[in-house]
Amino acid sequence: MDIHLRIKQLVEKRGKSQEELANVLGVTPKTAHNYLNGHTKIEANQIPVIAKFLRVPSSYLFDNDLDLNTILSEPEYNYGKIDCDLCKQKDKTIAALEENIQLLKGQIEYLQFNNGR
Repeated sequence: MDIHLRIKQLVEKRGKSQEELANVLGVTPKTAHNYLNGHTKIEANQIPVIAKFLRVPSSYLFDNDLDLNTILSEPEYNYGKIDCDLCKQKDKTIAALEENIQLLKGQIEYLQFNNGR
């Protein structure tokens, strides 16, 4: 079974929508539709994001020997924060943005103080 078909089946069985998948991947709903129907190749860096969205290990998306019912009968895969590279990147991004906000606040205060003279 092709990976796009397995993902499409899991999306449907998990009760998710193409729009939700698109939001998670940061693509348009049309692109998500094209991924699910095999019209557009899914990029390798999106596989872990899709797996997390569907609450399955990434390997499940490639294992043709696993029956879909077997996958769905197992408990949803728990992505812990420690194991999530995307979470680590997100945390670094948030920290950098917070630092930039503090710098900008300092610049605003400086400009306001100098314009008030």
